[in-house]
Amino acid sequence: MDEPLLKRARNEQKCTATSSETASGDKWPAGEELCSGGDLSVHVEGAILVVHSLILALASPVFKAMLGSGMQEGLGKEIFLKGKSKEEFVHFWRLLQPGNFEPVTQENVHCLLRWADEYQVEGLKSRCEEHLVVKEVPQEPAALDSALKEAFIYRLEQRREQLLGLVKKDMVRYLGSLPCIAPESAELLRGIWPEICAASGVVLQKRSDCQVEAKELQADPSSLAPVSQHIVQMWPFVASALRDRRPAKRFQELRRALAGWPRLLETHLVRFQPASERPKASREFLSGLLEPFRSD
Repeated sequence: MDEPLLKRARNEQKCTATSSETASGDKWPAGEELCSGGDLSVHVEGAILVVHSLILALASPVFKAMLGSGMQEGLGKEIFLKGKSKEEFVHFWRLLQPGNFEPVTQENVHCLLRWADEYQVEGLKSRCEEHLVVKEVPQEPAALDSALKEAFIYRLEQRREQLLGLVKKDMVRYLGSLPCIAPESAELLRGIWPEICAASGVVLQKRSDCQVEAKELQADPSSLAPVSQHIVQMWPFVASALRDRRPAKRFQELRRALAGWPRLLETHLVRFQPASERPKASREFLSGLLEPFRSD
C-alpha cells in the first residue's frame, strides 16, 4: 500500500464514528441515495449521501486507500468529508459515473478541478483542463493572473503553455495593467522572465536573480524559489515600465507607417499629370512635410 497516500487519506478524512450511530448512541438519519444499491454513506455538510464505494475506489486512489486499508472509513462503510460542500460532492460524484457525458461548464469547472486534483482523478482533471484551454481564454489581466495561479497549483501543463503564449504575444496588454502578481503566477513567469525584461526595458546584467536555467526549474517546479519572490517584489516597477513603453511603441509604429506617405500622396495627387509636368517643388514639399515622421 502506498504509505504517503494512506497518510494523506488519514489526515484529510478523519472519521468520528465507526458505525451508523453518533457518539451519543443516536442513530444517524436515513441517507439520501445518489444511486440505487449504494453501500457507502458519505457525510458531508450535515447530509448523508449513499453511494457505491466501488465507483469511488476505482476512480480515486485516495478513496481506494481509505476504503481498502483497514481504516475506520473502510470498516464502517462511512466517510466524513469535513469542510466540504454537499453540492460540490454531488457534481463530483455525477461525473465519476461510467458513461456519464455531462459537460464540464464554466460554473463547475473550478470546483471540479479542485476535487479532481485532491482525490487524484486524472481523467476528470484532464476534462477540466481541456475546458479551460478551449473555452476560458483570459481576456483581461486580472483573469490572466488567476489562470496562471490555477495552472501552477494544479500542474496544468497544457494550460500553462497556452497562458505563456498569450503573454508573449502582447506583454504590454496582459502584464502592464497588473499592479501585483501572485507568487504562483511569478513561478510560471520565470520561464519567460528575460523576454519580460526586454519588453519593459529592464536590463539583465547578471544571472543570479533573474535568469534561471531550465534544468533548475525542472528540479523542483513546485517550490517558490527566491527568484519568484524577487519577481513579486519588483513587479510594480516592471508593470510600470511596460505601461510607459506602450505610447513609445505606438509612436514608433506610426512613424514607420508615415514613412511611406510622401510617395503615396505624390502618387494620388498628381497621378493624372504626365511625369514631365509633375512639379519638382510639389514632391519636395510633400517630402519635407512628413520628414519629422520618417524612421531613423
